[in-house]
Amino acid sequence: MTMNCCFSYWVMRSVKHEFTVWLLNRFFWKETFDACKMLASEHLSMILQSSDNAKAKLTKKVDAVDILLRTIAVFEKNDPASVDEKEYMEILFNSLCAPLMHLPNRKKFLDAS
Repeated sequence: MTMNCCFSYWVMRSVKHEFTVWLLNRFFWKETFDACKMLASEHLSMILQSSDNAKAKLTKKVDAVDILLRTIAVFEKNDPASVDEKEYMEILFNSLCAPLMHLPNRKKFLDAS
């Protein structure tokens, strides 16, 4: 019970202080895949899958749907080079699917794709 409460608090604070925006921007800091990108994608996925507020706020400051689509587009031409990179790609897809449960984000997704 305590762990769930702590996780909920962490998610709430992450959304309030725009940690999700920082995580999204993290995908473009370097061209190459690294452990930091993997960790950022895991955190973003956890936040988006557990918070309706995060899904709603995701496109207010930045166009998160566009950022996720551009990040995933790398794998359209090149297959993942490693097991970790494949997992990263799968987590990005999960991160893209979660906010699409929020109706305004679906419209942005259709416009962006």
